[in-house]
Amino acid sequence: MAVKNCLKCNEENLLNARSCIKCGASLKESEVINSNIRDTEEYIKATKSENAGCIVSISSIIAFIIGMVITFNFEEGSIAAKISVLFVLCTIPLFITGLIIFNKSSQKITEFNNQEENLIAESFKKDYFAAKNKYNVPSNALVVRYKNGHADILRYYNYIWINNGRLHFFPTEKIKVHEKDKLKLYTILLDKIEYYATRGEIVHENKITGGGGGGSSIKGAVIGGVIAGEAGAIIGSRKKLDPIKSELIAHDNRETFLNFFDDNNIKNSMFFDFNDYSIFNELIPEKSFDIVNTIKTNNILNRVVNESKSTSIPDQIRELAKLKSEGILTEEEFTECLKAYIILSLLGWVNGFSLLQG
Repeated sequence: MAVKNCLKCNEENLLNARSCIKCGASLKESEVINSNIRDTEEYIKATKSENAGCIVSISSIIAFIIGMVITFNFEEGSIAAKISVLFVLCTIPLFITGLIIFNKSSQKITEFNNQEENLIAESFKKDYFAAKNKYNVPSNALVVRYKNGHADILRYYNYIWINNGRLHFFPTEKIKVHEKDKLKLYTILLDKIEYYATRGEIVHENKITGGGGGGSSIKGAVIGGVIAGEAGAIIGSRKKLDPIKSELIAHDNRETFLNFFDDNNIKNSMFFDFNDYSIFNELIPEKSFDIVNTIKTNNILNRVVNESKSTSIPDQIRELAKLKSEGILTEEEFTECLKAYIILSLLGWVNGFSLLQG
């Protein structure tokens, strides 16, 4: 007897071979949570029976082959030959018996394995909801599908919400037992988020099939010749052309990505389904690339304009080029700033010329 947890009464009990002594639950209703089912007496017995059945079946096949070889070496009708035939015939029921034992034992082992998997899944389910309550996942939290990237989170569906200036991620109930290492909270400081945006496109492919055939067919020529002679053979030898079919296939490689900086100020990216853009737009609209880029451009322009009083136009353009070379501005941002600066410069010249005319 061993002390184990009964699932039905949820208390430590002595389990005998078939039932719980306290509540009387059968072995199928009451099993071990803290112990491995494969350590139970019945599982070990089933494993031994499976091995025995396998050995008996294989041994009977070997004995059958040996018996047949010996039988052919004896003179037909001799006593030795008859005994050898009888030996061969005895191996057949022995093989069937071993096969039956093996199959029944395998079924029991499968039942035990399924039972163990269910227990593990039930235990993991309890751990999941305990962790979900621990991290206070909101009941109205939105869901995004994380595809890949630098974040150590579940590459599947995750809850997402904002709390205390952080963007939180936590796996949904669709997480599997083998993914239990991802059962944790992942957060990013909102101040560390650079921006989110989309990338990719829908590519259409026109797939054409069919159009094969033609050429000669020997089978068709024979049949055609039998029916209509030489002319029929020529016509019958021609294969039928397969109809040409056209199918338009769309390949959608669009996705939403989120850029952020880790604790070491290293830039990282996370990639999500394309449709998740609307969720980020709902949670952190101020981090949209368009908004962030506009604010960044305006700040740079204000800086350049404020310094333009004491700086020549070529020097100001060189300043913008320096910001681009340092990685502060991207190529697109540099072009936009340059256009905006030129417009502002032209407006300044126009205003100055108007004052002179006045």
